[in-house]
Amino acid sequence: MTDIPKVGGLSVSDALFIAAAKIGSEQVLGRIPQVGNGTYRSALVKGIVAMSMSMLPAKKFTRPLATGVGIDAAEDLVLRLISQSTGFRAGTGTSNGVSTSTEVFL
Repeated sequence: MTDIPKVGGLSVSDALFIAAAKIGSEQVLGRIPQVGNGTYRSALVKGIVAMSMSMLPAKKFTRPLATGVGIDAAEDLVLRLISQSTGFRAGTGTSNGVSTSTEVFL
């Protein structure tokens, strides 16, 4: 029996599924103005979604999905912290009803 290729401790298929979940959560939740992307609120919402998903049965499917959403939550938090500490603009969503940009300007 041949070994399945690994990326770190994950199978290649899990790594691809995690990446797809991260991209998907960013695209879907980022389009909701109240959630946004790259904001404290989006980090919180995605973090809660990831933790909730990790409690579901069928770990074979929910674990990589929850991991991808959790990575997106962590990315949003880090982007926001960098943005706040350096003055670079990051994130989307609304602030006092005014939509903000999706890009990070360096």
